[in-house]
Amino acid sequence: MLYFKRIFCALLSAALIFSGCSSKGEQSKNDSFSSDTTENSSTNPEKTDSSQNTTASKTTSATTTTTRATLTDVVTRENKPAKVNVGEYNYPFSLTGFDSVVSVEDFKEFLDELSLLTSNNDFSLSFCYKNMDTGAEIDYNQYQDFMTCSTIKAPYIKSLLESGVDLEQNITKYSKFTGDTGYTASLENGARISVRELMKRAVSYSDNTAYYLLHNYFGYYQYNANQTRLSNNCYLGSSWIFTHCTAQEMLKNYADIYEFIKSDPNGSFLKELMSADDVDVNMQIRYALEPKYTVCEKYGSEFGSWGEKNQFHACSIVFAESPFVLVVFTDQLPETEKSAEIFKKLAVVFYKINSVVL
Repeated sequence: MLYFKRIFCALLSAALIFSGCSSKGEQSKNDSFSSDTTENSSTNPEKTDSSQNTTASKTTSATTTTTRATLTDVVTRENKPAKVNVGEYNYPFSLTGFDSVVSVEDFKEFLDELSLLTSNNDFSLSFCYKNMDTGAEIDYNQYQDFMTCSTIKAPYIKSLLESGVDLEQNITKYSKFTGDTGYTASLENGARISVRELMKRAVSYSDNTAYYLLHNYFGYYQYNANQTRLSNNCYLGSSWIFTHCTAQEMLKNYADIYEFIKSDPNGSFLKELMSADDVDVNMQIRYALEPKYTVCEKYGSEFGSWGEKNQFHACSIVFAESPFVLVVFTDQLPETEKSAEIFKKLAVVFYKINSVVL
């Protein structure tokens, strides 16, 4: 069933791409199959469509205070290594790779907090956490299928960077992604844009047409090769740029990005794109954990259409004292204060858990 669902997604995306490009304003964000089609002009001064809704990226001072006030250094009851036997725990999520923690009591308390966040939700929730030093993981509904939305853009750009594309090469804008009304989509056909700038727009501003142009020009061979290497099944094709995946598959992609950032000469550029000050949406994991840590994040949104549900996701690499990757997928209405709360709460709890892992 999962295989056929992903094939259906691919065929539907192909039909949209080849159905022709609608004029600006013809199709709203709520009507589009594409993820994050309408860009938020309030967060990027280059954007020119003043009619676009900017409410989503605004946050209240109350939310700012309550979320960030919890990010003091974690003080534990004990301060000595203690063995963990996760087989003794009974939680709705799985724990693997844990050996020792600073405080077993505090570790258990933080897990209890995490367990509460999985209950009484009126939306589907899936998350995966991995400590990049120890390999410890916590997974919940990790095999549930979701649309990738724009979370796929960072792994795709990583595949281009590792394949050695020329960042200063110019690409001609000849078309736009169906329904897109963002900055690149609004440029006249024939405009020339550097690969570096298109990558910036695709990752930092979640610009669908920038991503579309890169995909159509460079293809997807390296990206798909990476999915095979990672034992993932979220492939791209010649006629679609989004697909379906699980949180576990996306966790492997973002852990792969973390290793790329550490080891590749182009890693610092990708880190810069994912942690830029002017990213399109910053109201989820990154919002909760900065400025204490540098957080590389890529969100994804889909305002339910074409038979799909609403989707709101975030994939983050948290450069804590012991770095970790956190992927959260939901089927909530995207980009509202209410829908962002679960991401911030999970970020804080995983910050606590990560602080006691040895």
